[in-house]
Amino acid sequence: MHRKSKNLFIVMFCVACILVSGFQFHSTYATTSTHQSLDYSYTTKKQVSISSDPRIELISIMQMMIGAWPMTELEFDYLHDVQGTFFQYYGHPAIEMFSFMWYNYGFSQEIPSTFMLHLSNPPELKILTPFTKEITDKGGGDRNLNDFLVLLRDFAKQTNFIGFYHQHQGFYQECVEQVEKKLGTKNTIPMLEDYFGFSDRSHGMILVPLFSEIGYGTHVDKNYFALVGPYDVEEKKGDKNPYWAGPDDLHKQLLKSFSYAYINPLLFDRKTDILTTAKLFKPISTQMRYQKIVDWQSCLTEHIVRGVSQSFTLQEYGPEEHINQRNQDIQSFYVYIDYIGEWLRMYENHRNVYSNFEKFYPVIFNSIRQLCECPLIPTMVSVENVSENGVQIAWKDNTTEPGALLIYRKTLKKDYEIIHQTDLRDVSVWTDPNVTIGETYWYQIAIQGLGGTIRSYAVRATIPSYPPLAPENVQYEKEENSLRFFFSYSYKAEGFTLFEWDNGEKRPLQSISFEDFDPENENIYTIILEEHDSASDHLFFVCSYITVSKSSSKKERLYSSPSNFIQIEGVKP
Repeated sequence: MHRKSKNLFIVMFCVACILVSGFQFHSTYATTSTHQSLDYSYTTKKQVSISSDPRIELISIMQMMIGAWPMTELEFDYLHDVQGTFFQYYGHPAIEMFSFMWYNYGFSQEIPSTFMLHLSNPPELKILTPFTKEITDKGGGDRNLNDFLVLLRDFAKQTNFIGFYHQHQGFYQECVEQVEKKLGTKNTIPMLEDYFGFSDRSHGMILVPLFSEIGYGTHVDKNYFALVGPYDVEEKKGDKNPYWAGPDDLHKQLLKSFSYAYINPLLFDRKTDILTTAKLFKPISTQMRYQKIVDWQSCLTEHIVRGVSQSFTLQEYGPEEHINQRNQDIQSFYVYIDYIGEWLRMYENHRNVYSNFEKFYPVIFNSIRQLCECPLIPTMVSVENVSENGVQIAWKDNTTEPGALLIYRKTLKKDYEIIHQTDLRDVSVWTDPNVTIGETYWYQIAIQGLGGTIRSYAVRATIPSYPPLAPENVQYEKEENSLRFFFSYSYKAEGFTLFEWDNGEKRPLQSISFEDFDPENENIYTIILEEHDSASDHLFFVCSYITVSKSSSKKERLYSSPSNFIQIEGVKP
């Protein structure tokens, strides 16, 4: 072969290798964005597109550098690689500006990731989709965002971020394949489309090793994204690698994350109207700020998303899981969650009227406005004690306007009814004495004002089948041929039994029911033991008792622990 021909062959061979190599890289790391012809993101063909995205990876590294939240608290090899590679650039002006925007402008939570998804891949980071007003507002304006973008490009180039990303492509691919197997055939997207009433959205799950498991939900136009961090770490042969949650938990997380993407735009477009109902934020603002929720719009979004998530849980996993999730939401101070549940049931039961969630939103806003006419909602409602003697409930009254205090109660067979009402609101603890062993009750604290009545979330109490409380301070008197035992008792029981301790065993002597006593006699109860043998030593005590059903045909008497012992010595000859 001639030298010129040989050289031409070598050149053509090299070009072919480059093209083949580029094709393989692109087919493995396919695009997740309709705006780009070439992307470095590994993806799959599942109903939820699972990927790693260099734009999100870059911003997640920067978020970790500024101490943002929520970030992973796990320790694994990739995280150490990030720290060793990028933390030396902590003084770069992009980091300083990003920190200022996060903590001062509100360019935080999902907004930086949403911002990145409007761009091409690093290091070019060209604007492919115009920024939304929300991004612009929280980024400090167009000029500030452009200045940040210039610094961001410089940071990506100086750190050779894309080289770092290429070096770890095997790690990203393993993460994606792991999650793909776990997610399997879960019915995530059909459930979302059916519930919210939209079928023209794409759904992508982006795995972000540095984010916490909580992650974020966001969207760019009609492309919806769930940005999810790892659940835990596994160690094999000395390597520590993160892994994501199991199928059910991952499915639940995606339903919740994508719900943010559906609901956030609805509320942001109506933020001026929502601001007029910010009164509802007042009773819970402190607790919400501990969770990085600083305004009523964000709080309302979180309430609605959690309400929708509860609906999904009830649909798929049943009442018990639904109750557990609701209780967790209440413990996190989402005090309007029961109202949200009622409103969502209206939507779910009338889909022939409300074909999608956007058409139903005016009903939610109307209901919120109605709550604003009422006093502030009672909070910190809790069951302090449960026994056969009653249910003790505590709460915090947040309003200063006049109005009556109402306590509602329901059972499995009866709907809510008022069991206590008073105009005196200087108490925050009350006991319901009219309870039955084995019964379950739900309670709501309500404040009635001129504009209506607002109820707290419901708290639940099941009356346990415990033995009653023991009598105390039992005393006795000797009479001619008998002993008279007397005591006071202010708790619930069916009656009392006098026992004698005889040769290591307790021997019942006499039982008296409550019906045998005079209720007006200041709770003083008397048991008379006839034909008493005064020649021997005796050890007496009294137990209260109740009767419980073990089955439809079998009942059992439960005795309390013994009262104080009565020692009577025999008369010696």
